[in-house]
Amino acid sequence: MRKTTEEEGQQVVYVIYSESHQRQHIGITEDADEILDMHNAGRVISTAPFTPWRLLHTEEAPTRPAAKKRENFLKSSAGRAWILRTYRV
Repeated sequence: MRKTTEEEGQQVVYVIYSESHQRQHIGITEDADEILDMHNAGRVISTAPFTPWRLLHTEEAPTRPAAKKRENFLKSSAGRAWILRTYRV
């Protein structure tokens, strides 16, 4: 059964970066440390070939829809430009 917005915990929008492949990945989770471990262990198919990853950026959002809105921005050209300017990667 899907949780309602009131039942959802704090959401974290995260950006991880692979220095060796100069790639970034943006997503949403409830636990940024756990998701970083999953990405580095190769348990996420889309990021497995590009390990190791480091946590570059996190933002907390009160709800899943708010996190999704921020994730969509960070995945846009303007959001990716902001990440490049802010973190110089």
